[in-house]
Formats: sequence, C-alpha cells, structure tokens
Amino acid sequence: MQKMMMWCGTCMVAGLVAGAAHAGSVGTPLAPSILARSEIAGAFAAAHRPGHTARAIAPADAFRYWAVTRRAPGSVEVHEKWVDVIYVRAGAASLQTGTAVKGDWRTGDGEWRGGRILHPHVSELQAGDMVVIPAGLAHRFVPLGGKPFEYVTIKVPAPHPAPTNAQRSGR
Repeated sequence: MQKMMMWCGTCMVAGLVAGAAHAGSVGTPLAPSILARSEIAGAFAAAHRPGHTARAIAPADAFRYWAVTRRAPGSVEVHEKWVDVIYVRAGAASLQTGTAVKGDWRTGDGEWRGGRILHPHVSELQAGDMVVIPAGLAHRFVPLGGKPFEYVTIKVPAPHPAPTNAQRSGR
C-alpha cells in the first residue's frame, strides 16, 4: 500500500512538472510522445555494449529520453535546468542525494559532474520504483548486488531553474 501511495504521488509530481513545462503552449495542439517497446529495447541493447552506459531512446522534443545501464557507481550529477523523472527497469541501486557538493566541475550550461555529495541522503531503489529528482539536487547511483542497474530517465525542463552551483556552494 505504501509503495502504491508513493507511486501515485510520484506520478502526480511528474504530471505537475510536465504540465508546468508545457504551460506556455496554451492554444497549441499537444500530441503524445509514444516510445515503442522496440525503441526502448534497442536503446538498452546499445547501452549494454562495452564502453557505453546511456543511449537516447528517441529524438529530443521538449523532453529528453534516456535508457541507462550502470554496472559501476556513477559520478555525482547536478542539473540546474532539468528535472529527472526516473523509472527503474531492472536491478537495484543506492541513490545518494544532497544539496552540497565539493570538487565538482561544470560540463555544460547548468550541468555539473564529479566531486562528492556532502552529507548525502541515501535511498535504495529497485525494479519498479520511480523517483523524481528536482533541478539542482545533486544525485548519484551506486548499483547493488553485482547486477546491472537499468533505468529510463525522462528529462523535463524545470519550471524554474535551480540556483547555480556557485550560489549553492557559496562561491
């Protein structure tokens, strides 16, 4: 019952974020983005190849769609302009999150990688779970149990950009 309530709450949050992202398109006909099983399976097959961890599932529209397979701990990531909506397809992982990061570097417009999360909050995720990571929240996945951790990420434009890394860290 608790998982069902968490699922419903997560779906509501994702819907609100998606709605906010499309709020400026009033009067414009909207069309659904349908990602076929074959597209998703193909992206995961490509992500399973040696040297690869992530593949775009479909051409980008207002959102970005990624199939990700992690066999080793990922680096810390912070997205100032994107909300990550994540559905766990297979495996289990520890999700570390926090607001303060030390030692990271900028990799693009509003994108930061590396370093370590200071005083991380740790949650365990497993197949069937869904999580929404707000813009500006540092996060990192560490696979558990010796099996690959597979998930789909839908990147949704943040309704309001998060504080910059310099603002968060007091630089």
